[in-house]
Formats: sequence, C-alpha cells, structure tokens
Amino acid sequence: LLLNLPRPPRHDAISFWSIVSTVGYCLLPVVLVAVVGIIFDMRGWFGNALATGCVGWSTLAATRQFEKLFDMRQQRYLMAYPIGLLYTCFVLIAMF
Repeated sequence: LLLNLPRPPRHDAISFWSIVSTVGYCLLPVVLVAVVGIIFDMRGWFGNALATGCVGWSTLAATRQFEKLFDMRQQRYLMAYPIGLLYTCFVLIAMF
C-alpha cells in the first residue's frame, strides 16, 4: 500500500506479491549475519560492522529493484528509509 502512494500515475497498482518477493530476496545478506552469528560472537565491533554492512547491502538491493521494477527513481530515498528500518529489525533479531 505504501509503495502505491508515490508511484507514477501511468502505471498499474503494485502487487503485494512482487513487494514480498523482492523484500524476501534481499534478505539473503541477513541470512549471512545469522550464519556468522552461529560461529562468532556478534556483540563486538565485528558484529556491528557486519550488521551495518548487511543492512546497507539489503537496503540498497531492495531499493534498486523497486526503483527499476516500478519506475520510481525520484522516490528511491523515500522507499529506502522504511526498507532499511525493516532490515535493521531483522538483523537485530539475528544478532541477539
């Protein structure tokens, strides 16, 4: 619903499944954090650096895919903020 608001008027509505599949596909770096968290302690500087990098990677990948799929180049920063918050929540769950 939120991605339908800033979309250009000449396009059809954005489907729920295309959003879910894009967000799910871009969760792969968060899986990397979870796997590394099994082996190493993620509460130090290494865990914070890895988590920050993976949140940035996931957010950038999802934002670029939404930008290309839905022709929303002007709204990319508007999309990146809530997507980044979503991935931050998942990384915090994986870290602790």
